[in-house]
Amino acid sequence: MNLLSWQPNHNAHGFSLIEMIIALMISAIIIVLVVEFIITSLHLQNYFSNQSDMLIASRKIVSVLSKQLREVSNGDNGGYPLVTAESYKLAFYSNIDNDAAVEQIQYYITGTNLIRAITKPTGNPLQYNPATTTTTTIATQVTNQTNSTPLFIYFNKDYPIDQTTNPLTTPINLKDVTLIKVSLHINGSTSVETFIQLRNFKTNL
Repeated sequence: MNLLSWQPNHNAHGFSLIEMIIALMISAIIIVLVVEFIITSLHLQNYFSNQSDMLIASRKIVSVLSKQLREVSNGDNGGYPLVTAESYKLAFYSNIDNDAAVEQIQYYITGTNLIRAITKPTGNPLQYNPATTTTTTIATQVTNQTNSTPLFIYFNKDYPIDQTTNPLTTPINLKDVTLIKVSLHINGSTSVETFIQLRNFKTNL
């Protein structure tokens, strides 16, 4: 072989510096897109999980409230079954723990919190002393007041035939109420609605 006659093979394939830089840039972009996709997927999974949890919790709250309302009765102090009927506050008497005493139960919104307050009768004669009331925050991120959506809407015995005087408007005559619609909105995207017939009022129908 004549060494003097050897010439480099310009057809030999290899990566130039520019090609390597372009390849690295493309790889980096792909990695960024994959990471962003994973992060977005995790956020969505967490969001839908939270939505599911809030929906389950909301349904449980409304279910408990429904059960308590369906068993309304006169208070142990002789009070009428309904105590307060407002858009964002409802108070009534019901025996919620199957003992001998009838409790006074209140549900009301404070800011974005839904509060349940329970007062057991004490004394002789029996009275409902606010000092003995136990309050519990049963839901947060409640948006009813923010969205001007009543938590409670009230109807009389003529609903749904009579939709002129229904739903009832404030100030509400407690003795007119036989049906209550509960509409709980949480986080602006989760809502649970139900109608509750006051069983002990059915004789008024």
